[in-house]
Amino acid sequence: MGRLREIADSFAPERLTQARELNGLLKKELAERVNVTPAAVSSWERGSKTPTEDSIFRLANELEVEPEFFRKTISPLLTSSTPPHFRSLKTTPQKIRRQAHQFGVLAATVTSGLEQHLILPEPDLPSVDFPEEDDEVEAAARLLRKTWGLGALPIKDLLLTIERKGVIVTLNEEATANVDAYSMWVSTRPYIILNPQKNDFYRQRFDLAHELGHLVMHEGAEPGETAAESQAHLFASEFLAPTQSLLPELPRSINQQSWRKLFELKEKWGMSVQALLFRMRRLGTISENSYRGAMTTLSRKKWRRAEPGLIAKCDRPALLEKSIQLLEENGIHREMIARESNLRLPQLEKIVGAPPSPRLQVVL
Repeated sequence: MGRLREIADSFAPERLTQARELNGLLKKELAERVNVTPAAVSSWERGSKTPTEDSIFRLANELEVEPEFFRKTISPLLTSSTPPHFRSLKTTPQKIRRQAHQFGVLAATVTSGLEQHLILPEPDLPSVDFPEEDDEVEAAARLLRKTWGLGALPIKDLLLTIERKGVIVTLNEEATANVDAYSMWVSTRPYIILNPQKNDFYRQRFDLAHELGHLVMHEGAEPGETAAESQAHLFASEFLAPTQSLLPELPRSINQQSWRKLFELKEKWGMSVQALLFRMRRLGTISENSYRGAMTTLSRKKWRRAEPGLIAKCDRPALLEKSIQLLEENGIHREMIARESNLRLPQLEKIVGAPPSPRLQVVL
């Protein structure tokens, strides 16, 4: 118990809050699991009291971290993260927002651990002030394309492109259905967290582009601002399909032939027909009435949530997973990486993804 006594003597209240929120637990729920009162958990998180060695042991087991996770740390990751940009604060309960925020901080913790052994791509994102006009938003999208050397052509593999530019992308498998993709900065590195429940290739691409807009334009902005969300949508539209390339291809009316053209453009640019219709209205190739009529058609055909498309499988982030694989090939196993971050293996695998289960061969 000597080690636990040392941890109790240097107990960090904010680390307990982080682990609890990461697991999506209220104080009273955690109290029930470790057989103490809610007041005890509150006093530990305020720092007015310190948990006993036995309580630290039970907290670590329930929250799937190593006891050392609760030590005071000089790591800046806990205090250097920006609040995540959620699509709607009204429909995302505070408990869920806190869990999502801590998931991003956990991703940063794992990334920091990996960087003790590997050289990851350096972040390469321009930064612009909060735009005042729509034209400035579209200019920011074109700036990012220019910075990344993408020209004005369709982006074949957006997720891979983003990871190559030093943005950490991960999947929050435990995110609830009302959490879309979100983004945040932790220290000097940007993070995008996707919700795998939104299982749509074209929507995933738009989500990625939307979050890039926040990272480029809205660092330090209040999350959930209506203006910021509208700007991120406009940014995503211009980034995925630049006006100079898309405009000559867009139909000038909505009829049977133009619907076929829109689905062709969907596959070419990797963005939904709904997003293309948004662009048509923005660029003035169709009127507001035509746009509304087209959206009514999408609703009638039940395409607003399940739009037809040729690509059914979403891309998966690869940077962190391949980093783990590379380390394991060189004798540094994921269990060691987890311990270095004071995490249990399940917590590490929430970020990097669990390895595929080996198939055992039966030999007679």
